[in-house]
Amino acid sequence: MTEIPDKYVELVKSSAAYSRLTRDVRAGLSHAYLLVSPDRLGLDLLTDLFIAEAAGVPDAFRRVSAGTLTDVITLPESGEKIAVKDIDYLTETAYVTPTELPRKFYVVNYGETMSEASQNKLLKTLEEPPSVTVILIKTSSAAAMLPTVRSRCRIVELKPFPAAALNARLEELYGGDKRLPVARAANRGMLGEAERLITGDKYAEMYDTAVDVLTNMHRSPDAARFAAKILKYKDNVADILEYIELILRDSCAAAAGKPQLMLNAAGVKDARAVTAAYPPEAVIRIMPLITRARARLKWNGNVTGVVDEETWNAMLEML
Repeated sequence: MTEIPDKYVELVKSSAAYSRLTRDVRAGLSHAYLLVSPDRLGLDLLTDLFIAEAAGVPDAFRRVSAGTLTDVITLPESGEKIAVKDIDYLTETAYVTPTELPRKFYVVNYGETMSEASQNKLLKTLEEPPSVTVILIKTSSAAAMLPTVRSRCRIVELKPFPAAALNARLEELYGGDKRLPVARAANRGMLGEAERLITGDKYAEMYDTAVDVLTNMHRSPDAARFAAKILKYKDNVADILEYIELILRDSCAAAAGKPQLMLNAAGVKDARAVTAAYPPEAVIRIMPLITRARARLKWNGNVTGVVDEETWNAMLEML
């Protein structure tokens, strides 16, 4: 269930994933779906809209979003990990006749957290599905599910939303907000990411830190000082590295005289400041360093090891 049911309904309804699911409502529902996207908010909203369409009762979307339809069962009841007991409950109750709707809908959140044993336990129900039940497994990645589970589900992927459409909606919702430029630039086409950026004050601060590091580091040989600026936001280093990469990318567009190619249209001044600080060939050499730092952070999670003097000294040597 989504906490923000109204803001992005039309965006989700314009997606290919929603069109595919609503075709199934008209032509015949599958017994099981694997709904795939790293965009948790987008996936929540897609699921609620699909169930509301399939339920066919008055005020269905509001009731699904509010969790007041008794035949829509969400697992886990709390937390962000599917446990064996959740799958036990599903398999033990799946054949029970629905009380309010023609079908029961089991919404399995965080499918990627299901153990192999839990997936195998669910498999029997997927192989011999009850006619009264639809199972919706939401996962950030289809690869996290066993091939046997994937083969017994209809897979529907919610792709990132087009930048123009999502950013236009953000402008309608949050026009004038100081956090909007970062939310527009770094949302990656995902509703959850856009909301995270627009509702947190520190993201604008972190963007400013990224600009400060890039525009001033060439004036100082003290790489440790700039590493310390980033480590101030230890839990959000990935965001700052993404902003640094974004600004560098936009500075290349600015240097080429093609501001229309910039991802952050509100950051023209920042990109031009970086262009003035570094020659274009230096920016091109620096960008792979940031990309590697982001990859290291993703795979080993060692923040201090990633934000070290070595990275920034290497950048200084390239100037």
